[in-house]
Formats: sequence, structure tokens, C-alpha cells
Amino acid sequence: MNAKVQELLEVAVEAVRSLGVDYAIGGAVAMEAHGFARETQDVDLFALDDDRVEVLQTLRKYGLVVFPIMTPYHYGAKFPHETNPEVRIDVMFPAGEPELSAVEWPEECEIQGVKCNVFPVTLLVMAKFYANRDDKDIPDLAGMMHRGLFNPREVYDVMQTVDPSGAQEFAQLIARLRIASQPRPRPTTPIRPRKPRGKK
Repeated sequence: MNAKVQELLEVAVEAVRSLGVDYAIGGAVAMEAHGFARETQDVDLFALDDDRVEVLQTLRKYGLVVFPIMTPYHYGAKFPHETNPEVRIDVMFPAGEPELSAVEWPEECEIQGVKCNVFPVTLLVMAKFYANRDDKDIPDLAGMMHRGLFNPREVYDVMQTVDPSGAQEFAQLIARLRIASQPRPRPTTPIRPRKPRGKK
């Protein structure tokens, strides 16, 4: 995590903790908390819609510029001096699962000295599966799976209780990711070295 993202994380966590509201950090920052780090420029902050006004007002009090992305569920918050629009807090107020459960039942972690609530790994995997962005989420799932950071069967079992068709799609994705990671088969035919020319 670079210094800009860490500063955003510190401000986001301090702001929601000052309100005493439920929240959870998702996305790449949550992945880092679970053991898989990749470069990111933003912090994904999730809170309940009942707390939306207070959360957005408090982020402004901490000096951030807050702007709508997809109202009323998704906002951005950035420092006024930041010229890169991707360096921001994505502030989200989910209307469905698994994000709502992640906010209500987060896991407490410490990320580079910042204590914060993050998505439990099973719910993080589900959120990435449903986001289904081939350029980010599928590689993230593959990276986490190959490092043994989640148990696909546990994720499947949870999904089976709430979304059986989604659970089947998840199982198919995991099967594809496993096949893609298998090493190329080695030849079984003996390889005989060629004799040097001129020698019998």
C-alpha cells in the first residue's frame, strides 16, 4: 500500500470511528489484510445507508471533497490537492449482500499500523465474484485462491444457502481457475540425445 492510500485509509477509518457507525473496508485493501497485496489507488469504504448523511458530512469535515458517482449508493471522497481522480475513497452504501453482512459482521485487522474493520474473507470473495470484472476481480480471486487464502468449498456452501445458481457459477469459475493454473504436462516419450556428427 502506498503512502497516499494509507493516508486515505487512516482518514476514512478515523471519520467513521468518530461517528461510532458500522463500517467495513473492502476491495484491494481488504485483500491485503487477508494476505494478498496488489497495487491500488483507492480505499473502498462500506457503511449502512441509514448513516449516509453523517458519513459524507464527516468526511467533508476531515477536509475531503465528496462527489457523487452513482447516487445514492456510491460516492467518491478525495483530498482537494489530489490531481489523480483514481486516488480517492470510494464510499458505498450497499443495498444487498454480501456487502451488508460484511458491514454488520466485519473482521478487525491491522493494516500497516491502521486498525480497521474489513470484509471477512468469505464475503470478500463473494463480493469480488459478483462484481465480475475480468480485468480485476477474476485475477484477484485466482491470486487469493492459489495462495490458499480462502476455502472455495466454504464460499460455495455459504452461497448455496442464499443463491444456488450463483453457487454453481462460482464452482465453475473455481474449476476454470484450477485448470488454468495446472502446469503443462511433461513429455512421456524418452528424449535421446543426438550423437555428435562424425561419430558412430
